[in-house]
Amino acid sequence: MISKGNITDKRAFAPLGIWVLILGIIFAGANLRAPLTSVGPIIETIRRDTGMSHT
Repeated sequence: MISKGNITDKRAFAPLGIWVLILGIIFAGANLRAPLTSVGPIIETIRRDTGMSHT
């Protein structure tokens, strides 16, 4: 006899896995936002200190 409400049914955990993936992407994006946006205001200082050209 196969029970429909079996706790080991992998299909029951599929929506949970999708939400974990979505939250992981959101948290990764939030953590990467600060380092990427903070370069803009100091790009001229970085360019001058490293000797890089505008290209």
